[in-house]
Amino acid sequence: MRHHEPARIHGYCATCPQHGRVWSCPPFERLPLNDFKPWDHAVLVCQKVWTRPSDLRAEIETGRARMIERFHESRIGFRALLLEMERRHPDTTALVAGHCQVCAECTRAEGLQCRAPEAVRYSLEAVGFDVAAVAENLAGQKILWPKDHLPEYLLAVGAILCVGDATARSIQRLIKLTEERHD
Repeated sequence: MRHHEPARIHGYCATCPQHGRVWSCPPFERLPLNDFKPWDHAVLVCQKVWTRPSDLRAEIETGRARMIERFHESRIGFRALLLEMERRHPDTTALVAGHCQVCAECTRAEGLQCRAPEAVRYSLEAVGFDVAAVAENLAGQKILWPKDHLPEYLLAVGAILCVGDATARSIQRLIKLTEERHD
């Protein structure tokens, strides 16, 4: 919890064009973390989306757009992996990378209730975690920000919240097996 800083992190969220337009993102009346199933372990999961050499040679805006598009596409599989871990371990909560991707258009911007509240999953940052600090200090992975150049990779970071060391280790083994099948 040393990297849980909701006020500071949600301040960054306030600068996003999607702020207040997606049910899985701030602002919240109450932090979703308070409503999660009990947990005392978090299995961090990181996925690198590598920049292609052609992107690095491309004009920076075009290359960045292609890289971001590929990153968003890869998050679909990343989300599926985390949800599969949650399905196999029913007393867990998956925290996915980025905002909810269940509906093509979120109803929040229209002032309507969520169409699929049971399917909404939050990201680490949405519940107030400093994802860069979590990735670097706990997973040994550095987030490279695409500001004035194209980074070597983008990093998706998620987690499975669970109770007990045995469940955490089981999830880790399943993720490792899944990775090995995709190599």
